[in-house]
Amino acid sequence: MIKLFFLGFLLLLFSCNNSNSKEEQKFKTLYLTTNANDVYVFDIESKKIKWHYPGFNLEVNDEVNFFSLDDKTMTKVYQDGTVIQFDKSNGTILHKFQDKEDESQSYYGYDFADVEFLLFYQYPIVYQGNVLFANSHGEIKSVNIQTQKQNWVYIQPQIIYSSPKVLNNILYANINHKIIALDVKTGKKLFDKALDDIATNELMIDGDKIYILSQNNTLACYNLKLETEWICKVESTNQSSTHNLLITEKAVYFGGSTLYSVDKKTGKINWQSVLNDENSNPDNLLSVIETNKGIMVMTENKFLNLDKKGKITTSKKNTETPMGMLYHCNQMNYYLTQKGNLYRIDNDLKKEELFYKGITIDPNHRVDNTYLYAD
Repeated sequence: MIKLFFLGFLLLLFSCNNSNSKEEQKFKTLYLTTNANDVYVFDIESKKIKWHYPGFNLEVNDEVNFFSLDDKTMTKVYQDGTVIQFDKSNGTILHKFQDKEDESQSYYGYDFADVEFLLFYQYPIVYQGNVLFANSHGEIKSVNIQTQKQNWVYIQPQIIYSSPKVLNNILYANINHKIIALDVKTGKKLFDKALDDIATNELMIDGDKIYILSQNNTLACYNLKLETEWICKVESTNQSSTHNLLITEKAVYFGGSTLYSVDKKTGKINWQSVLNDENSNPDNLLSVIETNKGIMVMTENKFLNLDKKGKITTSKKNTETPMGMLYHCNQMNYYLTQKGNLYRIDNDLKKEELFYKGITIDPNHRVDNTYLYAD
């Protein structure tokens, strides 16, 4: 009996240690870009900048564009069409090129004369040494980052407002009224799917499903062949223009002045929670993330913790007005304020600290937005 008890204790201890080590996985580096398109890279433990690359051409680059990371590089896109690949350890520029309208554009006869040539909300995708992205003149491109040689271009008549995604050698792109699937090696169209509702938001891939949220609050789920799995239409809500869609193991969360939880398998609404401020006015969602406490929401005025049933368990008024993205890392949650201060707050909303002061914010920005990532 004593031996069995001791064995059980060891197994329990081993299980707890494994669980804790998984839960407390430590990331060492935090990456941030803003609506001024400065790039900041921080050592998380020391809270010091490892390197910083300032934004440029701010008259055009006045909305955030994202970046992609691999083992050694960061690849950053700018709205004016600049694509830069950095050594992510020290910020050295490895490769740089300028996107421009493809010479074959006139062949198709599409009229983009009144549309400024821009790259909206691109990551971009870095795949097998190539950079894949889309621009406002309806072009989806694959460019070799080292040689700057264009592998292929796919041209269609719609402005593209979001970044494509790649899975299993297939590129998926949202072109507002439909999703198209291209062969990532050739750019040849494989299949497409007309959307029930116009959407300019980025599509998100989770496992073998594709999710997209329309401007009229229609959330649609498709399989990788773009066959409809389910469609969920909710009541009107002031939709967030930043990071308003979260996919977890069992649910999809989205919203604006109202947060919705939708069953991931069926598309049925689990619950909805109205996000009001202290005067019962709509309090718009900026970002929603998953923590070990459940769901954390950052609004213009406060932080909220909600359990998996939608009940508010903890609330905290904002120290400063936040902007853009809330990012979970090492049991803390990072966010930038409109004063250019980078804060982090714990999952219980009890411990909050200033991580870094003096982030460059574009005062003439069109959209308050940020993008963060850690490794």
